[in-house]
Amino acid sequence: MDATLQINNLSKSYKEKNKAVKNVSLRVERGEAVGLVGESGCGKSTLARIICGLLKQDEGEIIFQDKPINLKADRHKEYYRKVQMVFQNPLAVFSPHMRIGKFLMEPFLNFRLMNKKEAWEHCSSLLKWVSLPEEMMHRYANELSGGQLQRVVLARAIGIKPALLVCDEATSSLDVTAQHDIVKVLMNLKAQQSMSIVFITHDLALAQQVCQKIYVMKDGEIVETIQSHRLQEAKNDYTKSLIKAVFTL
Repeated sequence: MDATLQINNLSKSYKEKNKAVKNVSLRVERGEAVGLVGESGCGKSTLARIICGLLKQDEGEIIFQDKPINLKADRHKEYYRKVQMVFQNPLAVFSPHMRIGKFLMEPFLNFRLMNKKEAWEHCSSLLKWVSLPEEMMHRYANELSGGQLQRVVLARAIGIKPALLVCDEATSSLDVTAQHDIVKVLMNLKAQQSMSIVFITHDLALAQQVCQKIYVMKDGEIVETIQSHRLQEAKNDYTKSLIKAVFTL
């Protein structure tokens, strides 16, 4: 398979703190969903923000579609288009004074992919793709539920057809029904567009459902890499404790 993303020996420290990410390496093939699992504070979100160019690593390299990426020096506009992120809290990315339609249209206009008429029509169809009615283009964020907002955010992220989608705890704040809807959209997306996904979660059972391969992270380090269908063969004690917790529940 061809790698969409290759991370080699990545490290990141914050001031007056130990390393949040320690010598992390991982690989995401084209069309593959990869899970990044671990408890809160283990470095998952820091790693996600580095991948998406929101933070700069101290050490290590990022290779995207076979090309080394230096976001700080080069400001790769195309990279920011091809790598999209869905955060845990959808309200964090919405302006309360912006209608859903304008929010959805922004990337298509900013990247000059479409004119306003084309963007409006395209975004209306994106809403249908995530099972939302076209009339929501006229609504404001506070008029939608958390699950609906997350589907809007997902529609915007996938609308410009990125090569890599990074989901940082994108379903953890949703109820079971909304979570199921988001997962269904992600699975359809991967199947239809050969999009690569980095799915970050503390929920090992959910990662197993979505992903082919899982990286287990603890204290800033990858402690085990394992195929989802072979979780019962885990060797690391921390991974085993996560599996035990799932079966106990």
